[in-house]
Amino acid sequence: MSFDYSVLNETATTLIKRFGQSVTFTRLAETYTPTGFSSNSSTYTADLVVIDSPKIQDEQGLISESKQALVSSTTAILISDSVEVNGEHFRVNNVKSLKPAATLLFYEVELLS
Repeated sequence: MSFDYSVLNETATTLIKRFGQSVTFTRLAETYTPTGFSSNSSTYTADLVVIDSPKIQDEQGLISESKQALVSSTTAILISDSVEVNGEHFRVNNVKSLKPAATLLFYEVELLS
């Protein structure tokens, strides 16, 4: 007997929609053509809950604000996708999917400004 994770998927989706916001992710793709490279962009919508995190300082002394987010999306989220949240532009830096028994519940995403 196996556990039915679809109920947890519905619960996670409902909570993220209720306490989060709808956002649009943008994905840039470069393709090679005989005349050179061309860039295409595509968008997809998702629901997202932001969890504030401390600012990060790199080796050069640059400070970037990192935010953690829980995302409910039917489209797979990839590193380097971008999103605007509350007027701030972020790039996806890291993605983990919570996926027990092949049922995707939600994504844990690190966003960098």
